[in-house]
Amino acid sequence: MTRHAHSNDGPPSGWQPLEEHLQNVSEKAAKFAVPFGGQEWARLAGLWHDLGKYSNEFQKKLCEANGIECHLETKPGRVVHSEAGGHWATLCGWRGVDRLLSWLIMGHHAGLADYESDEEGGRALEPRMRNPERSAAILELVPEWLKNQPLPTSPVPKGADPAFFIRILFSCVVDADFLDTEAFMDRAPRFYFREPQGGEILPFLFCF
Repeated sequence: MTRHAHSNDGPPSGWQPLEEHLQNVSEKAAKFAVPFGGQEWARLAGLWHDLGKYSNEFQKKLCEANGIECHLETKPGRVVHSEAGGHWATLCGWRGVDRLLSWLIMGHHAGLADYESDEEGGRALEPRMRNPERSAAILELVPEWLKNQPLPTSPVPKGADPAFFIRILFSCVVDADFLDTEAFMDRAPRFYFREPQGGEILPFLFCF
């Protein structure tokens, strides 16, 4: 069965395959991150950001939203697709790396959250990273090639502020996700990205 990332007004044969969306976002995010050396992180976050959409619950939601009968076995409750990728990073045993990837993946709709906060409570990152076994059933549906990805080897660039590095990576992933979704829904992107040449981007970074 083909799993889909997005639907439209037509039949499922014209919907966007989930693997296509993940690869497109991964490639776009990595390209955006090249100027500051974050491409490995952006590539993997883009590839894993929507692993939760492999769930039967999300696929049934797409079908029902389009008036299509779906016979997938599901569990009751709210459909959350933004946690599974971060949970998978944790299950891989990537101490530290899982936190960075979880920030990018789990926040790609709601925004970057505090790691732990009395004000945010369960909406903070740390509580959402707990018990990654919650995503076990979903992760069983994810193709092995998607899960078996190498650990990013490039460190945070020397002298860079880690918090700023995470925010710029987050922007790369979110922008890539938006652009690919828009391109599918509109069949023609309204915004076009031109890769900066030479040091064009540096004056803008120094402004902040």
